[in-house]
Amino acid sequence: MPSYRLFPGLLLAAALPAAQAAGNVDAEFGDAGRRVVPFDVGGDRFDDVLAMDVASNGTVVLAGSARIDATHDCIAIARLLPNGTLDTTFSGDGRYTENTLCSGASIRIAAVRVDVGNRIVFAGSFQGDGGDPEFIVGRIKADGSGLDDSFGAFPSVGIATPSFGGESASGAAGLALQSDGKIVAVGYATTNFIGSLTSFAVARLDANGLSDGTFNGNGYQIHSWGTSINDPLNDRATAVAIQDDGKIVVAGTSRQTATGADFGVIRLNANGSFDTAFGGNGTGAKLVDFGGSCKDDIATAIAPRFNLFDAAGNGVVVAGTSCRSGADWDYAVAVLDANGQLDAGFDGDGRRTIGVDIGGLNRDVAKAVSIESIASFLIQPTHITLAGFALNTQTAGAGYDIALTRLNFAGNVDTSFGTNGRATFGPNLGNGNNDFGNTVLVRGRQAWVAGSLQRATAGDYDFGVLRLFANDTIFGSHFERR
Repeated sequence: MPSYRLFPGLLLAAALPAAQAAGNVDAEFGDAGRRVVPFDVGGDRFDDVLAMDVASNGTVVLAGSARIDATHDCIAIARLLPNGTLDTTFSGDGRYTENTLCSGASIRIAAVRVDVGNRIVFAGSFQGDGGDPEFIVGRIKADGSGLDDSFGAFPSVGIATPSFGGESASGAAGLALQSDGKIVAVGYATTNFIGSLTSFAVARLDANGLSDGTFNGNGYQIHSWGTSINDPLNDRATAVAIQDDGKIVVAGTSRQTATGADFGVIRLNANGSFDTAFGGNGTGAKLVDFGGSCKDDIATAIAPRFNLFDAAGNGVVVAGTSCRSGADWDYAVAVLDANGQLDAGFDGDGRRTIGVDIGGLNRDVAKAVSIESIASFLIQPTHITLAGFALNTQTAGAGYDIALTRLNFAGNVDTSFGTNGRATFGPNLGNGNNDFGNTVLVRGRQAWVAGSLQRATAGDYDFGVLRLFANDTIFGSHFERR
């Protein structure tokens, strides 16, 4: 049976002040709604957060990498209490780094989840000097005292490196936890042994970090939209979701030509085989093209869609960025039904692009998606929140701002969110004005968006997270399959 976490919002009608309107910063979190976390363990002070999870006890986990010297990055994880202060019961000061392991190597975390024991599971890549990157999955003890010695064994105890049949390079970008404790991680692997072209790569591990041999018979699955596995296009998976029935949906990008790419989605059965009922062509795979003149559509995130009374509504939402023309990039979202077909109920054809457009060049890059249920009594999701960053040329020293937008499942921008359906934030911690939103989570009436915030110099970035009001409606909730 699948397990769920329910994050209810208000259950009684209440008149809320305007300051608590959806899309506004929640000033009770951290320092006036935000928390900045510097690691600064290397001279360049480049701390880059790419992933976030909120545990069942309300603690917020931020994960990414910290620059430890001129050429190496390593694991960096921060844990915050629900009020936004650093949790000093975790690693002594709320921050965990692993400098020794990265002597002569780099480890970059791209995805993170908190398991039922409050241990922190992560996925990303390990690259030794002069070597190819390797796909890794690791686990850190709940108290942050170190890597979990009951998990994995390479390149260190606490880290596992799945194999994909002799690849020369690989890396992980997405992660999901099954209710039985197994771990599904996705990314890419070079399967043609040339070292340049890549395929979707999916690995499933047991709870102890060992390859799960019941998954496709070998612990992994790979897919390419090329003519064969030995002739792949440049295909990379970036996100994964597990549906109510245990099926695994993987999203990413398939570079169809030298200058064009599409969203790519595959669905696997729980045993790792392809679900050939998905996508409409008997392969278990689906491509989505948004039709811009520059033909470049990059998928970065996925969220499972549920409907308690209509199985056809149990599809997925895939989000990313679409190049519309030249330097004009917009947020892009596609809604697929249970059969992997574009849902015509969403904007007429199952897909749409949204421009944040706070700068003349219109460079808007979506990195994350979260769905929520507002005033629907949890019967079905009602809204889609996208987060990323947008180029802002309206202020002195043009740079990127964190940017969110919200849609309903008809495909319309929700104008009750932020200003005309959009909310942008430029913390501007120093002279540098580049602030990147890389991940978002919506839980009940709260939403967290995290990313990397620039200080005064070009190479100085810190972890940053903001908490917003997600909605100002009763019965606002998030219903998440773990």
